[in-house]
Amino acid sequence: MHSIHIKYILSFIIIFFIAACDKDFESINTNPASANDIPPEFLFTNALLSGALNSNQAGGATLSYAACFIQHLASTKFNWQGDKYYNDPFHGNALFNDAYRNEVKTLTELLRMLDEMPEKQNLQAMARIWRTVVFHRLTDFYGDLPYSEAGLAFAEKIYEPIYDTQQNIYEDMLQELEAACAALDGSKSTPAQADILYNGDVEKWRKFGYSMMLRLAMRLTKVDIDMAAIWSKKALTGGIMTDDNYSALVSRATGPADINKNGISHFLSIEDQGRICKTFVDWLQNHNDPRLDVYAWQKLGNDWLGLPNGIDDLHIIEFVGGNDLDSFTRINPLLLNLDAPSIIMSAAEPQLLAAEAALRGWSQEDPTVHYESAIRASMKMWGRFDGSLSIGDQAIDEYLINNPLPANSDNAIPFIQEQYWAATFLNELETYANWRRTGYPELIPVNFPGNATGGTIPRRLRYPQVEYSVNNANINAAIQRQGPDEMTTRVWWDQ
Repeated sequence: MHSIHIKYILSFIIIFFIAACDKDFESINTNPASANDIPPEFLFTNALLSGALNSNQAGGATLSYAACFIQHLASTKFNWQGDKYYNDPFHGNALFNDAYRNEVKTLTELLRMLDEMPEKQNLQAMARIWRTVVFHRLTDFYGDLPYSEAGLAFAEKIYEPIYDTQQNIYEDMLQELEAACAALDGSKSTPAQADILYNGDVEKWRKFGYSMMLRLAMRLTKVDIDMAAIWSKKALTGGIMTDDNYSALVSRATGPADINKNGISHFLSIEDQGRICKTFVDWLQNHNDPRLDVYAWQKLGNDWLGLPNGIDDLHIIEFVGGNDLDSFTRINPLLLNLDAPSIIMSAAEPQLLAAEAALRGWSQEDPTVHYESAIRASMKMWGRFDGSLSIGDQAIDEYLINNPLPANSDNAIPFIQEQYWAATFLNELETYANWRRTGYPELIPVNFPGNATGGTIPRRLRYPQVEYSVNNANINAAIQRQGPDEMTTRVWWDQ
């Protein structure tokens, strides 16, 4: 349904996006659009597309780093540095650099325009929710960063934005979500044709907004349990996603611009060097999980064979499968079409978080109901990629019988986190963040020679080196607060 919309909108935004991708300093400080030239709806579509991660961001932050840190994927190849805990400026900086050049700049201009258009109340609320999607990924990956002054080079001549603390960023994002969800009004106009996430459906946006609120609230369980409880209760009262009909997947369609391709698929079509990790394959097999047949594919038709993390081409010969990467389990190609949707949040995520909240006593709801809803949503969602991948009700029922939620909360919460790890495959930035919050599943780190962490799983990525040239005082102030600009330094909520 969205493909026609995307192709129509592309004719308007392709020139804008190409200009926004310029790597020089001037492009960052150039007005991305004029209110007289491009309607806000087109900027909104562009923000959704770019915020769904291009191939640089997906290949660097999502696959090469987060997916390897969290042992969903592994690779023997040097350019998948996250597998060995190396620091690589190209992959490590991609999320930061591309986000500030593209979606941050676009959203800043869009919201500035919408301040003068009260009749577009729903569009403004949706853009505010989407802005939290963009910024929470950035701050979760890097820590303190430009937020309150970000994207204001053109409008307010702020060329060296301050680095806000992650605590202040989270406080503001939660307040933004609360205000945006309250502002959504089904009786007013919606940007249906421009909305490639929910086609202008206000109720779905509201549930997405409250589900985002729950995600951010639960992120605070280690650092501020009272704040986590308050905002979790607000999110649950507001109403979160209940089933896969509400899952947030950005639609794609084949077209001439790279922004219109699924970033993960595009990257893997060029660099087919990642394999599903042995840790993940073994877990899925041990739980007799039908998602293994959805996630995985064997090119040679042999049995499932996950690739261990932390192995290079010289040492892989020691393992079953030898040095032939074709022997090891790949991602299912049915998940990797260039026009496949991009996962922002599945309904399984907030349902699992709601189960955790119930176990913590933050709601009176039955955690088992939330857990079972999460598993159903996770196993049904993959039909969005290809109809053959939707897991049938009988298989889901059997899985729930064989993998019930433990009655003891001390066992149930770790169990939920392992299920979160399994359900967020290909949404690796979220998987990585939730693992840092909870410590589950219990992963055995690698200690490849020359790694940047001393053989511990990284806790963040380093800032781009260019920031030390263009915004030296503010980045150094952030480092003084947060700690050394190293992959072992923990962000605020990960203390």
